[in-house]
Amino acid sequence: MVPVQVYIEKASVYRSLLDFYPHMFEGFYPEGNFSWHHLWFIAYLFVIAMFISPFLGLLRSEKFGCFTRRIEGIVTKPLALNVFIIPILLSQIVLRKYFEFGTNALVNDWASMALYIIFFLAGFMFLPNINIAEAIKNQRLLYLVETTILTVIMFRIPDLFESERTGEIVWDVTALFQAWACGITAVGFAKQYLNFDSGFRKLANEAIFPFYLLHQPVIVVVGYFIIRWDIAVFMKVVLIIFISFTIIAGIYWMVIRRVNFLRVIFGMKMVRNEHSETVSPPVLVHVMVKANNSFSEIKQ
Repeated sequence: MVPVQVYIEKASVYRSLLDFYPHMFEGFYPEGNFSWHHLWFIAYLFVIAMFISPFLGLLRSEKFGCFTRRIEGIVTKPLALNVFIIPILLSQIVLRKYFEFGTNALVNDWASMALYIIFFLAGFMFLPNINIAEAIKNQRLLYLVETTILTVIMFRIPDLFESERTGEIVWDVTALFQAWACGITAVGFAKQYLNFDSGFRKLANEAIFPFYLLHQPVIVVVGYFIIRWDIAVFMKVVLIIFISFTIIAGIYWMVIRRVNFLRVIFGMKMVRNEHSETVSPPVLVHVMVKANNSFSEIKQ
């Protein structure tokens, strides 16, 4: 005989499912609950890549290399990379008059887009230069101190102003400086402590994009049910993390990485068989060959 309590628990689960499904789609955000949520970054990154791609030849050219070598004597000095905050500030001063910042809606979010493009370009400009990259590594502690000070200012100083608008301006300007300093700090510490290869890095690097795509929907669904349980909040957090990670890892390891069609959809290379090396899809191979030939012509 099955205990009555088991049937009651099963009925409770079924009721939760019935409550969940009718409310999955209630229109498009912000009026409804349907949105791309964390996937906004993928759309932005695609647009930024399309914007940058026509300039890749210039950025990899010898002339541009000469330009970076000329300025390296300036930007390699302590904290001198902060000069790059000037175009960041100018872009936001101009564009935030006309566009709301941080909407993640892609359309009419050009203040945010300009900021991301500048950060993106900075990586192409500075990191390929060995001396600049080495300076970032050597000055990582200076930029860490700068990041810490700016973080304290950002969270403490704006509240000291009587004018709410003045406080918002101080917050916004400090946040730009802090984001730039924090980015340089992260690169510096990565160059010092993570600049090596390993089997785990190769395995994890391939799994990054699938995990990124899956993590939010899995966490939302798992959390929807667990938060209703009559247990301690700490245990809810532990269970949501453990169960969500197990589901995501299982979907990735048992399904996505084994099916070539899904591998391509989730940004991975195709494989011929279980023991062969990964290969790029034919379309990508053609594009990569053409790009490689064009870069070779530029170098010559």
